[in-house]
Amino acid sequence: IRVLVDAREKLHIPWGDPANQKHGEVMMAFDTRSAMVAQGMVETQVFVSHLLSIRSLWADTGIQTAYDRRREFQL
Repeated sequence: IRVLVDAREKLHIPWGDPANQKHGEVMMAFDTRSAMVAQGMVETQVFVSHLLSIRSLWADTGIQTAYDRRREFQL
């Protein structure tokens, strides 16, 4: 979802719901370089704490448009 949030911005795609800007910032602030994430081991509590943001972002038309344009960036 981070890749889609980043691509949406780079492709100048507006948010479907401007309130999702906050969720996008939450996801972009998530540290994907931690050792546990690199090993594919995100703790359940960490995942659950981001679940609302992930669901809201996936439902956003801006994120869906970015996904539809996925051939324009590396997903």
